[in-house]
Amino acid sequence: MKTHLSFSLLWIIGCLFFQLIPLSMKAQGIVISPNAYVTNPATASVRLGGSDTLIIQSTAAGTGSLINNGTFVGPAKIERYMTGAKWHIVSSPVTGQSFSSFITNSANNIPWLSGTNPVQYGIMEYDEVNDKWSTPFTASKTGNFVATQGYGVRNRVDGKITFKGNIMTDNQTVTLTRGKYGWNCIGNPFTSPILVKGLGGILDDNLVNLDQNYAGIYIWDEQPNYNNSGLKKDYRVHCNTPYTFPFEIQENSGTYVAVGQAFFMKSKSGGGNFTFKQAMKTHQSGVAFRSTQTGWPALRLQVSGNSLVSTTVIAFNENMTTGLDPSYDVGMLKANPSFALYSRLVETDGLDYAVQAIPDSLETAVIPIGVDCAVGATLTFKLEKAFFPEECDVTLEDRLRNQFYEFEENAAYSAEVASNTKGVGRFYLHISNLRTPIFQHQKANFLVYAHSGRFVVKGNLEEGTAISICTLDGRVVGQYRPDNSRIFQSKVGLKGVYIIKIANKSNQYTCKIAL
Repeated sequence: MKTHLSFSLLWIIGCLFFQLIPLSMKAQGIVISPNAYVTNPATASVRLGGSDTLIIQSTAAGTGSLINNGTFVGPAKIERYMTGAKWHIVSSPVTGQSFSSFITNSANNIPWLSGTNPVQYGIMEYDEVNDKWSTPFTASKTGNFVATQGYGVRNRVDGKITFKGNIMTDNQTVTLTRGKYGWNCIGNPFTSPILVKGLGGILDDNLVNLDQNYAGIYIWDEQPNYNNSGLKKDYRVHCNTPYTFPFEIQENSGTYVAVGQAFFMKSKSGGGNFTFKQAMKTHQSGVAFRSTQTGWPALRLQVSGNSLVSTTVIAFNENMTTGLDPSYDVGMLKANPSFALYSRLVETDGLDYAVQAIPDSLETAVIPIGVDCAVGATLTFKLEKAFFPEECDVTLEDRLRNQFYEFEENAAYSAEVASNTKGVGRFYLHISNLRTPIFQHQKANFLVYAHSGRFVVKGNLEEGTAISICTLDGRVVGQYRPDNSRIFQSKVGLKGVYIIKIANKSNQYTCKIAL
């Protein structure tokens, strides 16, 4: 990516990017273009004059990114692109931005509510103690945005909002409360994306302070065909379960939180402290482009009815259990309590889950599926698979009609439900022929599993790939060349544990599979 910088002297570019000399610098404005990124090293000191400004630009294509590891003094303007006529939950990446100047800045296009006196605008904050959004702000609202806090913001048309102030140069800690249900609205306080998953991510560092049944982050996701009845408006859960469905938007894949993005988290009983660390900052250019990354095998069940849509995810991995796996099994925050789809754990605890991860070593699994539907409707169930073995059978049981429906490609099951339908007991998802185990190599993008007395290798089997099957004592029982196919099968004959070796032009991969 190219980065547009406007400096008073060209030699400053060398200091920022290549760390040629660690000295103090003065700049006459810095502009970081959308999807461009800059790192200010620990040895550098940048100071902007009173009239000079850091500008991080944002468009529909993405937002610029600055990681400051050194000294950075001076005013900043940080943009955040938003689609119009929809609510977004945002956070300020600067300190010192007043509510009144943000509201009255005509370029932000904050709409007002007709008939209110004094006039109320499209911005509000969440009240955890009373579990509700506040009354929309007026232009006379005093005080400044709190950098770690999330706010509901709406603008009239597609375009950017701008925060003006000073950027964060230290770790930021926010106190989580649990006055009622514990839902706290907080957000990214930095001028770069921050890591969610894995070692050093915000979930890893803050897990101890979260409700273990809801240990994820919940980002408001209002789809383009949203309407006021609730069509496709929901909280998308980002957690440690690494599933990615084809053509998933990377911003919603759960790996990063973008600049200016806020979200909900549920505090543990008694509250706690949540910390945004400088070490969590990362450059992720093109946060909104479509991802081709892989993840665990997963299923996403969708239900639609009365112009409403809701989904739940089931993922599979050998390290998961049928009980609670905190930050992998994540409870549901219902955007519309009148219409929701969820699952219950195999070892059910009575809670509703948006994401559930179970072992891939089970021969079969029966997962309770819950539906909340306040108004009677014809519900349509559809199933989407991600890196899921085709040989596995997925069936929806409807106990009221005593029917079993096996999902096939692009197929759907429809059923009538009465008004005030709520909870589990009617629908169950049956998954059979699970592998022991499913091995997936993420970089090589292939699956290895056992099925019906055969070993199956499926995926990127490029020309020249060689496959060997060995016993645990090293005896070779089969050697094969798949000849650039997408799927390979071999029957060994005897039950046991075998070592599968797959070698291509550049690498060799080894896994252990039970037959």
